[in-house]
Amino acid sequence: MKIFTWTDKKYLNFCLALCKSIRLNGNEQEIIIDLMDFEKQDFENYQNVFREKIGGELRFLRSDSSMFLRKEESKDEFYRNHRVNQFIELLKEDSRDLCTFGANGIVRTNLKFIENLLNEGNLFVFMERSRDNRFSMTPEKIEGVYELAEMIRDNKLTNNIDEIIQTHSGRCVLLGTHAIKNSEKSLEILRLWQNELKNFKDAYRKKFCDMDFFVKSLIVDYYSTNKKIKMYTAKNIPQVVNPLCDCTFSDYSQIWFAKGDSKFRDKKYINVVNELIK
Repeated sequence: MKIFTWTDKKYLNFCLALCKSIRLNGNEQEIIIDLMDFEKQDFENYQNVFREKIGGELRFLRSDSSMFLRKEESKDEFYRNHRVNQFIELLKEDSRDLCTFGANGIVRTNLKFIENLLNEGNLFVFMERSRDNRFSMTPEKIEGVYELAEMIRDNKLTNNIDEIIQTHSGRCVLLGTHAIKNSEKSLEILRLWQNELKNFKDAYRKKFCDMDFFVKSLIVDYYSTNKKIKMYTAKNIPQVVNPLCDCTFSDYSQIWFAKGDSKFRDKKYINVVNELIK
């Protein structure tokens, strides 16, 4: 398994802390870091910073927003959406599985458990979360992607799928941790996600559309095959003990993820970041 993360200059210290936390917990896998919109000299300089502070096997990619599939209005859209292209290329280059982290994560454990989950045949490892169903009488809660897919189909709302997955009810995943089995089926689903970008709509020029595209791709695959793929999502495990993505910064969880403004405001998270990068 190899590890992939990405950062622009604004998130650089968060990314340094993430990579340091990975190493401090006995994880010796290759870490691939995409430095996004770094000028050539900065790209060279910050490679040295990472190598000095992180150590181990590191590889650096350099992306810029002009590489995106279409001309977009802001770099934020590129940062949100380019990574699926990287996932595909990294999986195609060799036989290793891929474990990805948002730059504002902190790993507090050995990642062998994720390798084991992928080796057990799970095509994806990520967090599903319960959401209120605001589109039909039943079920009261959407517990994950397939429950969402069935609610949409049972209520004959397939023509409204784009609208639904952009709402509270549709955002039933968090992708702070996102591991991918290197298989043809995984790549097929990632290509569905990539294809959504080729059909980019104004409605998606907003936060969280990366999660929306992934959810839609899983649903489209399910509708076309009528089969659920095997995936581990820590479903219904409270965030304070969740093994994949804890946004509460609990002392009992294994992987933290600083969602939204918490990366700039939560003192516990900021103190850990500062301690890791000093």
